[in-house]
Amino acid sequence: VGVGATVGVTVVDRDTQALIGDLVEADLTTAGGSITSGGNVHISAGSGGFIGNLAVAGAKASSSPPKPNPDAETWKDPGTGGTQGSDGTKQSNADLASWQSRWGNALKEGEDKGKLNGNIAGSTKNSTDQTSQSKSGVGVSGSVAVNVIHDDTRAYILNSGPVIVGSNNGVVDGLTISAANTTIAGALAGAGAYAKGSEGKSSVGIAGGFAIKAQYGKTEAFIDNAKSLDLEALTIDALRNGWTVSLAAGLAAAVGQKSYAVGGSVGVNVITCDTTAALRNMAGSVDVDGDVVLNALDDTNIIGIGGSAGF
Repeated sequence: VGVGATVGVTVVDRDTQALIGDLVEADLTTAGGSITSGGNVHISAGSGGFIGNLAVAGAKASSSPPKPNPDAETWKDPGTGGTQGSDGTKQSNADLASWQSRWGNALKEGEDKGKLNGNIAGSTKNSTDQTSQSKSGVGVSGSVAVNVIHDDTRAYILNSGPVIVGSNNGVVDGLTISAANTTIAGALAGAGAYAKGSEGKSSVGIAGGFAIKAQYGKTEAFIDNAKSLDLEALTIDALRNGWTVSLAAGLAAAVGQKSYAVGGSVGVNVITCDTTAALRNMAGSVDVDGDVVLNALDDTNIIGIGGSAGF
C-alpha cells in the first residue's frame, strides 16, 4: 500500500490606498481647509505581483517478487519442491504446493477415520494457502491547493474641502485619480498514483487533485463628498486585469491481472470583485474647463482547468 497526500493553503488580505481626506470606513471628519495646486495632481494606487500555491503528491505501491534461494545454485541435488522445500523457482513453488496438498488430504483422511485429533488438515491447508499467496497493490494519492485572496485597491478623495487645480500659464493642468490591480494568482494541484500487484492478484490506483481559488475585493477610483471642484481637466480611472488560474490534475495507473485505475480532478474559481470609477455626493459646484474622463475596466483573464486520466 502506498499513500501520498499534500495540502497547500494561501490566505492573503491586502489593502492598498492613496487618498486625500478621510479613510474609507473610518469615522467622518469635517473638512476645514482647501486643496490648491498650480500644476497636475496625481492620486494613484496600484497592486500587483504573483500569488501562487502549488501542491503535488505521489504514491507508488508494488509487491516484491518471490526471493530466490541463495543456495539453489550450489545444491547438487535439490530434489523436488516437496522433499527439499522451494528453491524460489515457479516450478519448485508448484511442487511444494502439490506436496503440501497431498499431505493435507492424507491428514484429512486420518482425521475423518478417527486416527488423528485436532484440525491438522485445516492447519496444513492454511499453511499451503499462505505459501502460494501473493499480494495485491494499492496506491492512493491526493493533493489540495487553496487560495483565499481579499484584495482592495483604492485611490480617492473623500470628505475634503474645495479642490482647485490649475494655473494661468496656458498649460492644461488636471486632476488624475487612478487605481489599478494587476495581480497574477494561481492555484495548482497535481496527484499521481501507481499500483502493481503480484501475479494473479489485483491492483488499485486512485489519484485526485483539487484546486480552488476564492478572490474578492474592490478596485475603486472616486471623488466623494468634496466641497467643490475647480479644475482644468479631470480623469478618474479604475482598472483590474492580470490572471486568475486554478489547475488540477489526477493521474492513476494500475498493473495486474485485475487492475483498477481512477483519476479525478476539480478546478474551481470563485470571483466576486468590483471595479468602480465615480464622482459622487458633491456638496458644491463642479467646474472643469477641459476634458472629464471616467473609466472603469475589468479585463482579468480567468481560467479553470481540471484534467484526469486512469489506465
